[in-house]
Amino acid sequence: MTTSPSATFGAERAPPWLEALPESAVLLNESGTILAVNTLWRAFALAKGGASHAYLGENYLGVCQSALVDEIGDLSHQLENVLKGASHSLEWEYSCHSPLERRWFRLTATRFQDQDRIYVLVIHHDISHRRLTDETAKAREQQLECVLAHTREGLVVIQGQGIVRYANPRACELLGDSQEQLIGQNLSIPLPSSTGHIIEVKPAGEEPRTLEIFAVQSEWESDPAWLVHLHDITGLVAAERALKENKDLLVRTNRVARVGGWETVMSTGELRWTSVTREILEVDPTEPVPPLDEALPRFYKGENYEQIRTNLQHAIDHGVTADFDTQLQTGKGRTIWVRIQAQPETQNGKTVRLLGTFQDISERKELETRLAEWGAAFEAVGEGVIITDAEERITAVNPAFTAITGYSEDEVRGCTPSILQFDSPGGNTHEPFWAQLKKQDRWQGEIWSRRKDGEVFPTWQTINTITDKVGNITHYVSILTDLSRIKHAEQQWEYLANHDPLTGLPNRRLFKDRLEQAVSQGRRSGETFAVLLLDLNDFKALNDGFGHDIGDQALKALGSRIKGLLKEDDTLARWGGDELLLLVRDLVDPSAISPLVERILDALEAPLVIGRQEFRLTASIGIAIGGVTNHTTSALIMQADGAMYSAKDAGQRFAFFAKEVGEAARERIHLGTELARALERGQMTLHYQPQVDLQTGQCLGLEALARWHHPDEGWISPARFIPVAEQCGLIHKLGEWVLEAACLQAQLWLADGWDFGRMAVNISSQQLNSNRLIAQVDKVLNKTGLPPTRLELELTESSLVDPNISVSKTLDALRLRGIHIAIDDFGTGYSSLGYLKDLPVDRLKIDRSFVDGLPEDKKARALVETVMTLGSKLGFQVLAEGIETPAQHQDLLQMGCLAGQGYLFAKPLDPKGIWALQFPLQVPVTIA
Repeated sequence: MTTSPSATFGAERAPPWLEALPESAVLLNESGTILAVNTLWRAFALAKGGASHAYLGENYLGVCQSALVDEIGDLSHQLENVLKGASHSLEWEYSCHSPLERRWFRLTATRFQDQDRIYVLVIHHDISHRRLTDETAKAREQQLECVLAHTREGLVVIQGQGIVRYANPRACELLGDSQEQLIGQNLSIPLPSSTGHIIEVKPAGEEPRTLEIFAVQSEWESDPAWLVHLHDITGLVAAERALKENKDLLVRTNRVARVGGWETVMSTGELRWTSVTREILEVDPTEPVPPLDEALPRFYKGENYEQIRTNLQHAIDHGVTADFDTQLQTGKGRTIWVRIQAQPETQNGKTVRLLGTFQDISERKELETRLAEWGAAFEAVGEGVIITDAEERITAVNPAFTAITGYSEDEVRGCTPSILQFDSPGGNTHEPFWAQLKKQDRWQGEIWSRRKDGEVFPTWQTINTITDKVGNITHYVSILTDLSRIKHAEQQWEYLANHDPLTGLPNRRLFKDRLEQAVSQGRRSGETFAVLLLDLNDFKALNDGFGHDIGDQALKALGSRIKGLLKEDDTLARWGGDELLLLVRDLVDPSAISPLVERILDALEAPLVIGRQEFRLTASIGIAIGGVTNHTTSALIMQADGAMYSAKDAGQRFAFFAKEVGEAARERIHLGTELARALERGQMTLHYQPQVDLQTGQCLGLEALARWHHPDEGWISPARFIPVAEQCGLIHKLGEWVLEAACLQAQLWLADGWDFGRMAVNISSQQLNSNRLIAQVDKVLNKTGLPPTRLELELTESSLVDPNISVSKTLDALRLRGIHIAIDDFGTGYSSLGYLKDLPVDRLKIDRSFVDGLPEDKKARALVETVMTLGSKLGFQVLAEGIETPAQHQDLLQMGCLAGQGYLFAKPLDPKGIWALQFPLQVPVTIA
C-alpha cells in the first residue's frame, strides 16, 4: 500500500489502496462523514439512482436510511458503536434488489487509527450468489419434502443396525406408527433386498398387511444409509389367492361337464379329441387327428383364426385359462358358434399341456340375438304393450304401459286387461272386442280406459292373436296408444299458435281473429267497439339499463294489471316489443272509453317492484273507434298506431284517431321506408358548417349535418326525416353512417394538410343510451384513422335529463379516449342544471332561438349572458349557433362569446364548397 490512510483524501479521488479493494468501499471519519469512495462504490451508487458525487461529504447513516428504508434495523446503533469506539467492527446483511436482478450484500465496518486520527472503513461484499444458491437449495428441499409427503410409496431411511432415521407419511401409515414413534426405533427389515422381499406387518387394531420391500444403498446426512421402499400388495395377494381358488373350481367343473374335450402337448404339438368334439366338428370318426398347427387354420378362417391363435398363445405364455366364444367352419362347411375353454398345465413355470372343452353354442347365440332384438324393441317402443296368455292373463307389459296407466308389471301380472276397463254410459266397452277376438285374429279401435289413479282417458288399441304351429292360441299382444297425449298436444299447439309465450297474452293472430269478429258484428248489429294501442315509454332504456329479464318481468306484471280492469269479452294482446293492443267490446258511447283509459294509465304508472328494485313506467295510448263504418282490421290498427304517435308528439297520455293523424302515420311509414332505401342505396350525403373564432374568423371546427336528396321528391329536410328515423329504429344505422362518413372526410382533410380543428357529429339520445356506442366509435376511429382528439360528439340537453349510471360511464369512457363532448341546443331543456357539474362536458352550444332575439330582445340577451357566466364558472367553452347578422355577431363579442356558427359566416356546404372557403373568414364589423 503506497499511500497511508492519514493522507489527505480529496473529494474527487480515492487513495490507491481504497481503489485496489475488490468490493464497493467507503472511508468515514469518526463522525460518520464520507471522506472517500472507490470506483466500485461510485458505479453502484449511480446505478441505484444516487448522486453524481457519490455522497462525498454526506453522513453515511443518512445515506443508508434513505437507501435501505425498511431493512435499516439497528444498523444505525451498531455503526454508532463502531464510530464511538464501543466496538471495533460490525457485520450486516441486507437486500438491495433492482428491477433487473435480485441482489444481497454483507456490510462490514472496521475502525482503525492512523497518526492520531480515527477512521472507519466500510466494505459492501456482494453475497448474491450465495444467497441465491441457499434459496435454490431450500426450495429444492421443500419440493422434495412435498413429493415425499404425497407419494403412495412408503419411504424409510435406515442406518446402522436397522435404526430408522426418516419415514414419510405413507410409511407411517403402512407400518401403523407415527413418525415420532418410528424415528430412532429398530426396524427389522432384511437387507439388502434390491430384488424385492415380501413381509407381513400387523398394525395395532388393523388388518394385517402384506408389503413388498426394496432397499438401495444411499447416504443420509453424509453417512451411509439404506433407502427402503415399502409397497402395499395386500390387495394383489388377496386377488391372486381368489384367482387360484377359482381356477381349481373351474378344473373340477370341466371334469364333470358333458361337452367335447381336447388336449394338446406343447413339446410335440400333438392334439387329441373326444368323440363329442368330432361330432361338433363334423369330421370322419376314422380320420386321424391333425396336429394343432394344422387343425387351427383348417377350421378357423380370417379374424376367427387370429382370435383363437392369440387367445391360446396368451394362455400358453402366461399360464392362465382361456375362455371365449368364436365361429368356425365344420368339415361339412357349416358355420357354427362354439365356446372354447383352455386350461394350461405348467411345470417349473412353463406350460407343457393345454386341457380344454369344446361346446356348440349356435342355438344359444341365435336365441340371444333374437331375444336382444325383441327385448330392445319391447322396452323402447313408445306405445304400451300388453302380452297375455291364452286365458287372457297378463304375463308381461313394457315400461311405456307403466308410464301410461300407472300400473307396474308386478301389479298387473296374472290379471286380465279388464283391470283397465271403464264402463261408459253406453255399456261395457271391453267385452265386445274380446268376443270378436275369439272369431278373428285381430281387432283395433278407439276405447276408453282407466288409469290406476282413476283418471279416464281415450286409447287406440290394436290386439293380435298369437298361435303355435298347429293353430292353438298361445298369447294375445295388445298395443295401446294414449290418445290424451295427442289431444293435449293439439291443444298446446293451438294455444302456442295464438298466444305470446312470454306474457301468455293473445298474440297478433288471435287478436286479429277477434277483431275481425268485432268488425263483422259491428256491420251486422251496429255494435261499437274500440281498439287501443299501448306503447310503454322508455321501455328500451329499462331493457338496456337493467337487462331483458327485468323487462320481461315488467311486461308480464303490467299485462296482469291491465287484464284486471277488463271485461270478459275484452281482449288484451301483445302486439310486439313493448306494444300492447286492447279490444274493448260493446261500447254504449265512444266517450265511455276515456275513464277506462285513465284507469289503465293509472295502473301502468303505479310503482312496479321487481326484486328489490322499484320502477315507474308511463305509456302512450292511441284509440280508434269501430262500429257501423266499413273499417278493416288493418285500418283500425293503423288508426290506433297513428293516434298513439299523435299523443306522444303532443305530450299527452292518450289521443283519439283523427283524419290528420292517419295522414301523419302514412307519411311516417312512407318516409321511413324511403329512408331505409336511401341508406341502402347511398343516397345520403353530408354537409359541413364551419365553427369560427368570432374575433379572427379562423376555423375552430366543422359540424357534420346529414342531408337527403330524394330522386323524386328532391331535398328532404332533416326536420322531417330525423324524427322518423328515431321512431322507426333507423337512427342507429343513420348515426353510424354519419359518424363514419364524417370521420373519413376529416382524416382526408388532415392528410391534405388542412388543420380544420374538430369534427362535430350529432349523437341522438337513442344512440347515447345504447350499449353499442363506445364500440361503434372505436370501430370508426380504427377504420378511418382519425385521432380521437379531433372528434367532438354533440348531445342534446334533453338526452342528459337525469343521466343514469350507464350514460355517465359511456361519457367518461369517451372522454378517456380524448373525444370531446358538447351539449347542443343548450338552454332549451327543462331539467335541473345539476348534471353539468358531474358530466364530462367540454362545450355548451347556445341555441339559435336565443341568438335570434339579439341585440334588441333584453330577455334573450340576459339568457345568453347567463349561459356565458355559467360556462366561465364551470370551465366550459361556449359557442353560439344561428348567427345571421353582424349585429348579433357584435353583441355576442361584447358579452365575451368567442366562438360561433351561422349563415353570417357560411351555410352548410358539401366537401368541395368547404374546401373552397378561404380561412380565416372575413369577420363582419358593425359601424357604430
